[in-house]
Amino acid sequence: MLLILGLFPTNTAPVRASTSPTNLIMNPSFENGVDGQGIPLNWNFEICEGVGNATATLDSTTYTDGGYSSKVYSGPITQTYCLPTNGTRNVGFTQFRQFVADPVNFTDLTDSPDGFSFWFKLQPYDNQSGMAGFDIRVFGAESTAELDYAFNPDPSLTFVNQTGIGSFLFHGYQPDQWYHFSRNLRADWMRLGLPLKHLFTLVMFEGLVLQDGPTVKSETFWLDDVKIYAGNLPPSVAITSLTPSSASTGETVTLGFAVNSTSPVSEIVVNWGDGTTTRPSTGARVDSHIYRSTGDTPSRSFTINVTVTNTGGRGFAVADENVKDRPPTVTITGLSPSPQNTGQPVQLNFTASDSDGTISAVRVDWGDDSKPDLILTISSNSMCPATNCVLPLGAIILVRWEDPAMIAQGTIIAFRPVGWADTNYLVIHRVVSVMPAGAQSGCSQVGFYTKGDANSADDPWDVGCGLPISQVVGVYQSSLAPPNGPTITTYATHTYANTGNSQTQTFTILVNATDNSGSFGSQTFVKVIKNLPPSMSSVSVSPNPVVAGNSVTVLFSARDPDGTVSSISINWGDGTAIDSLGSSTTSDMHTYASAGSFTISITASDNAGSRSQATSTVTVNAPSSPTEVQTPTIFGVSPSLFYYAVLGITAIIMSLAVLITLRKRKNTSIGGQV
Repeated sequence: MLLILGLFPTNTAPVRASTSPTNLIMNPSFENGVDGQGIPLNWNFEICEGVGNATATLDSTTYTDGGYSSKVYSGPITQTYCLPTNGTRNVGFTQFRQFVADPVNFTDLTDSPDGFSFWFKLQPYDNQSGMAGFDIRVFGAESTAELDYAFNPDPSLTFVNQTGIGSFLFHGYQPDQWYHFSRNLRADWMRLGLPLKHLFTLVMFEGLVLQDGPTVKSETFWLDDVKIYAGNLPPSVAITSLTPSSASTGETVTLGFAVNSTSPVSEIVVNWGDGTTTRPSTGARVDSHIYRSTGDTPSRSFTINVTVTNTGGRGFAVADENVKDRPPTVTITGLSPSPQNTGQPVQLNFTASDSDGTISAVRVDWGDDSKPDLILTISSNSMCPATNCVLPLGAIILVRWEDPAMIAQGTIIAFRPVGWADTNYLVIHRVVSVMPAGAQSGCSQVGFYTKGDANSADDPWDVGCGLPISQVVGVYQSSLAPPNGPTITTYATHTYANTGNSQTQTFTILVNATDNSGSFGSQTFVKVIKNLPPSMSSVSVSPNPVVAGNSVTVLFSARDPDGTVSSISINWGDGTAIDSLGSSTTSDMHTYASAGSFTISITASDNAGSRSQATSTVTVNAPSSPTEVQTPTIFGVSPSLFYYAVLGITAIIMSLAVLITLRKRKNTSIGGQV
């Protein structure tokens, strides 16, 4: 059987679980000094086995428990021995032992793997060569009721001390290293069928000496923390599993644990660290729990303690479970009315709930660069005096940004108190005095003195410049519906001023809820807001009716409720070119050439491209006809026509006369040449 044990450096005490059984060994860690012969108290030597000059001293340079170990040197073989033998003795044993002060039956020993334990370290005679062994003998009666644990580090050396009728052999070790040995002594005794009529009276640790001619092979061993338990031990408990290792509130945490008990378990108690205690059945090795809250922090570590009780006492094991707060849940149910236009108050309906705490604040960001609205839960009675309570504990209030320069005395404001490390902490108090900028030396901005309605003392910042205007978050507007347990069902209102240079604009509304632990949850809502077109008013036409050929004047007024008027145009309705006017024009003129009824259309456009139109009808009449006058005639025609005729006839006669004259001259010339 191979002894596989942990190695520890010299002078370093190993860490081991502490127990509190009844140890039958006196001075187990050699901390109680020595007797007159220099041997540790309660221990002695038997020299019958051929070593009469062995030594046992306290060693403060190497130990595993306390500040000392016992160093036992076997010494050379002596021929002063008690057993009958012939010849020269060449084998001897150092017998370092302790008699049990109150012997017990072997059945009363602790039924545990740790029932018998000790720490030991071996050193061969030259620290290199192999050696036969190290032996522990447990006695009821020598030989007939004896159990031996024999260590034979070097298997090539076949000698094993097996003087008893029952032995266990171990081999394999490294020199100068501490080993921890533990066995169920009770079970080993019973398994070997050793007699039970003898009481446990003696334990003996033996070191081996071999002598081969002049060569003496004498070993040294160190011993520490010897324990032989009687009665029942407290149970040992170990946490075997914890799932999940990091849980959320409301989630089931399952704990697995192991119990090693030498007697029946009478009770198992699991303290979950949050004030909850469960008592599973004594045979249970699994338990579960649900953590409901992390208090005022986003996460919290809870120490779980499993305590198991038997007749030997109590054993326990602990484990830490990290629990995270669940964030609030926000549900937006709608935005009304629909559709929404600029300049029109809209109402956002939503619920905010927290399954493991309370909602402390809701922030509504409307997505248009305006200051967010705050919906807060009042968490103190500082604004609720015995009479005329304005803001009772638990009230849900709406806080909205306003120009702090317009805040007057008596206004209830929300602000961050001066000097508070937590920037999320807000105070809701009334302004009792306004300190204008420059009212005192060093006061560069407006300040406020504030006080809770129910407080007898002034707020601590009501000195000097007071609360700086920069600390103000908003102004109390109104109280909303009280919360329904952990759920706030409420609404917020807002008016969108414009849509920029577009006829519609999409806004993303963010509702962010924070709970008492500082966790937050949010939801967004996307809404399209429509631009309002310009409005036309005071349209008049004068004169109306008008005579064709005369000018007409139209008067009008155009404005844009959510932007600016960018242009105005007028269609006069008679097919002439449309007049394009400046955005600030309020009148125009036109002349109709012909009679008729015409519709004048005035169109205004705004910076978003939206248009509106106003019309007016104008009546255009033809000019009135004058009275007839008798015109004189010559030979029945008008004088002008008569004179035109005379001039025409005269022209013809003169033309004929010129033609006849020219012809005669021609004929004369021809005749003279004959």
